[in-house]
Amino acid sequence: MPLRPAISERRGALLAGAIVLIVVVIAALFSPDEEFDEWNISTYSSKSNGAKATYLLLHESGREVERWEQPPAALPEQAEGTLLLLVQPHRHPSEEDKKAIASFLERGGSVLASGYVVGAFLPLDRSRFHGPPMKAWRSYERIVPSAMNRRAVKITLPERQYWSRDMGELPAYGNESGAVVVTYKHGKGNVVWLASPVPLTNAGLTAEGNAEFLTDVLEGTGARRVLWDAYFGEQRQAGGWNIWSPALMGGAAQLLLVFTLVLWTYSRRSGPVRPAAAEPRLSPLEFVNTLGGLYRSAEATNVAVDVNLRRFQFLASRRLGLRSDVDTQPLADAVARSLRQQPEDVRAVLVECESARHDPSFPARRAVTLVRTLNGFLRDLRLIEVPTEEKR
Repeated sequence: MPLRPAISERRGALLAGAIVLIVVVIAALFSPDEEFDEWNISTYSSKSNGAKATYLLLHESGREVERWEQPPAALPEQAEGTLLLLVQPHRHPSEEDKKAIASFLERGGSVLASGYVVGAFLPLDRSRFHGPPMKAWRSYERIVPSAMNRRAVKITLPERQYWSRDMGELPAYGNESGAVVVTYKHGKGNVVWLASPVPLTNAGLTAEGNAEFLTDVLEGTGARRVLWDAYFGEQRQAGGWNIWSPALMGGAAQLLLVFTLVLWTYSRRSGPVRPAAAEPRLSPLEFVNTLGGLYRSAEATNVAVDVNLRRFQFLASRRLGLRSDVDTQPLADAVARSLRQQPEDVRAVLVECESARHDPSFPARRAVTLVRTLNGFLRDLRLIEVPTEEKR
């Protein structure tokens, strides 16, 4: 008949299953939806949240397109006809970077900016977040007709942030909450602010009005050259893995869980086999009391003296370099010399112990005194450990 698994093993298996189930549920609830992941937008990616289709569309438009991997200070001096795409930067610019972009605009360049922190790159920023990000996409109507929205009557993007309306900027698309596309002049150049980079992604480009909007921006800014920024965005990812990305963090957590479970099960089944420690039936003090009771009931006080005398003779003779069967007088003399005591005192104790070991009626109190004296000799010879109370 097969043996049933131990209760502890069944509990361990149930615990492991519960942990795996919790990890799966958390991953299902909190893993980012690829279609709406606006953080990792790459022109090399053909996924729904990538921008490879948009990058190829720019090439097919007959314009000169390149990934710009240099700092803003290296932007071309002849800025007219050049459009810089700032799509989802991953970090804030320095003051020098911001001044270089402003100078690029003043020389006639144009900027299409979109992302969570992109307002920090612009000479003017009136953007405000709407609240918690909404996954659902919605359409936004054209507000003020201009060269930037000539073809697209509507554009489609998720509700993220809005631009506070002002007389100095021209709202291109929006609703009653605010504008999601704003254009304004800075120097000789144009700034186009887009609330979300979704219209520039592979999935967003196919939504209503987004491809026409991109065409309007290219024609409205007179762009003959397009620079897709990779210095603040893609270059940071291309230079190495982002270890804090949700995908890597989730994978690392699952690998750690599997490794922990394997190590736990292996250690339970393949650990060293040791015999179980036998628990003493009596504590040391109880043993002493029990042994003393036996001596008392048997009236064998002389036996206790005999045992301690034999122990003393064995330990002392080995320590002092004597034979184990040495006589009482030579042993007493050697012990007295080592302890710097009178030989007569040591000899008297040993002689009395010799006589007590053969006397069944030897007094118990005197036997206790002799045993304590022998133990004192052993402690002075450092043959037994001194109790903690006596050390203090």
